[in-house]
Amino acid sequence: MGNSCSGGNDPCAASQLREPKCRNQECRNNVPLIDEESEEDYSECIYTYLLKQKESIASQNGGFESKSATTNLVDPRFSPGLPFNASNTLEMLKPSLVGLLNQKAASCTRTHDNGRSQQTDVSALKKPSAQLELYIVTWNMNGRLQEPEKNLSLLLDLDGEKRDLYVIGLQEAPKFCGEETIGKLLGEMYCCVGLSLMLSLQLYIFAKKSLRQYITGTLVDKVGVGGLGYVVGRQKGAAAVLLAYNKVSLLFITSHLAPHECNLMERNHQYERICKSVFTKSDGLCSMCKDLRSVKNVLEPQFKVRHVHNFVEESDVVIWLGDLNYRLEMPRASVGFLISHNLEEVLWNSDQLHRACDQGEVFTGFSEGLLLFPPTYKFDVGTDNYDSSAKERTPAWTDRILYKVKPSSLVKANLVLYNSIGAVKTSDHKPVKAILTLTNLLRTSSCAF
Repeated sequence: MGNSCSGGNDPCAASQLREPKCRNQECRNNVPLIDEESEEDYSECIYTYLLKQKESIASQNGGFESKSATTNLVDPRFSPGLPFNASNTLEMLKPSLVGLLNQKAASCTRTHDNGRSQQTDVSALKKPSAQLELYIVTWNMNGRLQEPEKNLSLLLDLDGEKRDLYVIGLQEAPKFCGEETIGKLLGEMYCCVGLSLMLSLQLYIFAKKSLRQYITGTLVDKVGVGGLGYVVGRQKGAAAVLLAYNKVSLLFITSHLAPHECNLMERNHQYERICKSVFTKSDGLCSMCKDLRSVKNVLEPQFKVRHVHNFVEESDVVIWLGDLNYRLEMPRASVGFLISHNLEEVLWNSDQLHRACDQGEVFTGFSEGLLLFPPTYKFDVGTDNYDSSAKERTPAWTDRILYKVKPSSLVKANLVLYNSIGAVKTSDHKPVKAILTLTNLLRTSSCAF
């Protein structure tokens, strides 16, 4: 486990990540200068530089690895099915909280890799053609869109800094002109570079128009794993977009998996099915591409075509967002007490997704920021109150954003922000957003595909 902050050990360093651009003097370490306004492709220039710095860059790419900082944060007396006594809860939590404080200082991101955790550094190369800043957001809309301009503006954080790419994943989305509405809100600086729709499951990728020249060969696909779409507004499956930025393959997936605490194994199987099917099934990739030239444009103009068994494993960068529907295995009364005392961290070890990842069942190699925000499901619509209906659903972090960089890639990922958007109240889910910086977006070796 780790912290979703950025900038090494300083959680407040996120705002200092962007180094000032150097135009009038030679940059440190003889990094080749790039004029931001120029449309010339500088990949060869930076490629030469990378070859000279191969050993140091390879060392940096390895990152810092340590044994998992995971500790037993949840007292055994909180196990599902046991009675809950609020009067002595805080006393019971003291040992866990001590471990939690130590853990918070241990690392920056949680990487799901069979119990290993990893930190990533920010690359020294920060050039227009080699870096992207992504704003990623996922939202289960509960089949409604009230006050669209207000809520979508909150969803996109339009009052904040403008990002290079916007990745928007929607589940249980109503019928609305998403591409047009989102494009209008983002403004003329942006264009849609990827769009994948499967009824109520939708994925939109918008980029700055100035970056459009670097984006090639966009492909889309979708994988259904259950649900009845607009009949009940709960289509289960995944929508995906695969594209290349400066010849580096980027795979985006939004998914909506099976609900209810008891369906853990079904969710795991749906994840595996999506991984094996996306862009590989006979009615998907081939029918969309007409021929293999489109695939070449996405992956590498000079590569030798061969069959790709798993695009999730072989893409340089994968970003997976959505209503994954993993639940908390803890009595509702215990969960409610911990949330009311701002002790959400104690819930981590009861989170089904964390457990499944630590056991290597799903999302191996993926990273996720710490869950330092309250569970995002289930709310009474229009309020900040958790479910008060007769069903009394146990709160859970159903809505997640995870990312993975292929180990052999030089690309580096730095999570700047991971949080929920509490101001949106028109659904029984709160949206979740992340800001992710990708650096070293350079193709320096033959494509793995």
